[in-house]
Amino acid sequence: MKKIIVLSLIVTQLTYAYFNDVKKVNYCEMKYNSAIDNAMNINSPALNVSNCWADNIAYGGSVTLMWQRVSQGEPISTIEQSAAIRVLNLFTDIKINKNAVFHMGTYNRSDLISNSLDLDNWPLDTTPQIQEAYLNYKVAPGVFIKAGLDWASFGNYSDPYPPVYSFHEGFAQARNTHVTLGLAPENIPLSFLAYVYKDGNSDKWNQSGFRFDYISNLFGLLQKDAFGLNVSFVKDYSTLNGAYSQYALNPQATGHEGAYDIGSSIKLGSFDLNIDYFKATGPLIANASSDTTEPKLLSTKVAYNFLISSKKSNLHAMYERAWNSSEVFNYAFFTGIKEDINFGADIYMLDNAKFSLDYYKMDVYNTGLIDGSNVANQNIAVAAIKVYF
Repeated sequence: MKKIIVLSLIVTQLTYAYFNDVKKVNYCEMKYNSAIDNAMNINSPALNVSNCWADNIAYGGSVTLMWQRVSQGEPISTIEQSAAIRVLNLFTDIKINKNAVFHMGTYNRSDLISNSLDLDNWPLDTTPQIQEAYLNYKVAPGVFIKAGLDWASFGNYSDPYPPVYSFHEGFAQARNTHVTLGLAPENIPLSFLAYVYKDGNSDKWNQSGFRFDYISNLFGLLQKDAFGLNVSFVKDYSTLNGAYSQYALNPQATGHEGAYDIGSSIKLGSFDLNIDYFKATGPLIANASSDTTEPKLLSTKVAYNFLISSKKSNLHAMYERAWNSSEVFNYAFFTGIKEDINFGADIYMLDNAKFSLDYYKMDVYNTGLIDGSNVANQNIAVAAIKVYF
């Protein structure tokens, strides 16, 4: 019955998109184009989607196609090549009035297991899932309430189903049902979110967290909004995903410890620099050593931006290092993660289509046969095309 309901919603979305031709569309815009809109929808993949509004309803989405080559080292050396539709997102927004908007996002995806495509569902899981369903309500200028199911405002990422998961996203990504109170004045470079969410393990509404963002030009020293700093915190990291861990990523924490994430970004001319730091406040596995289960992670990314035939492009590199994580596992990484190096390029072939080519070298603390699985260092080459519509 649940699948029938979800399929009906998908058909409704696609039917509406098909029959609303250009004559019925009032205007198209980026989905979120103001300080308060961005604060209300941090970490949502819909941030990059262009919504076309027809009266009080808008629709949009994206699809990612990918090819990968994964090679693993000893004890069992393997090389696998595969291709699939990584994810298909469909978004619908309904304006209830000038202050309230309801958003729904449905997903079909091909899973990654230890960053390799799960070919059991190749080339795409045909069962759509509602993974975003929430209401944004602007209470007053610069003040909003958000309630529903969505990607959590913890850490920083823009794509919950990327072709390859970075170490940082594996720790930071989460999705839960929450109620958020936010402050995001248009003329002040600060925003603050405080939220309560349903414990993913017990379904009790007894968990909380907060997020602080600062975006500015550093008193005129940089371009507009060229510097960013954010801090996010949850008091019990094990509850952040809970029952949703089969969809989103998180170390399978059993210790009731908090975690915080600090992110910074700076733009200097054609260069972008992003630094993220994740830290657990105690062992994530109950009664375990902090030397192996109290992870901290530093992720550094740099990109050089340029134009090819007037289209945005970039060359980028990333280095990640984890400590105290040799016994921490999650859905993307089946063993303790240690080091990640990435080089790649993004080219926007059209205004709404991006081609990316990346290479990753991922090292783990311990290699060998663990519970019958081959645990080894990985080298991953991946090509992907993402189209926004």
